[in-house]
Amino acid sequence: MYRCSPRPGYVTTCSQPGFAGTGADGLWWEQRAAVELVVTDHTLLPRLLGAARAAGMLVRVNDHRRGGVQDEPVVVTTRDGEPVTAFGGRIGRADMAIQWAGLDRGLYDQVAHGTYVSIAAPEYGPAG
Repeated sequence: MYRCSPRPGYVTTCSQPGFAGTGADGLWWEQRAAVELVVTDHTLLPRLLGAARAAGMLVRVNDHRRGGVQDEPVVVTTRDGEPVTAFGGRIGRADMAIQWAGLDRGLYDQVAHGTYVSIAAPEYGPAG
């Protein structure tokens, strides 16, 4: 079981660099630089969102608390112009149990009630 002190803040759950080029399959791939995280500090959340939006980033918020915001995902990877991967959206209970298996119960509760935030560059490729 993972244990650490339950300190407010955030944890990154996924990230990817920007990319544009031919993939191993010979097709054209484009990828936005992007990060997904869970924010558990409700004082940090508006500062983080404000900074990302001020920088021109695409921001998606998914708040699991009753009545919370549920933004639509943003496509972050395409293959020959077709969507392949998206960041954002609500994570289901079954996926949470898999993603956070073995996490200390107190920390799991923070993650389960945190706000999921996805931030992506507006453009595809390494410039993002």
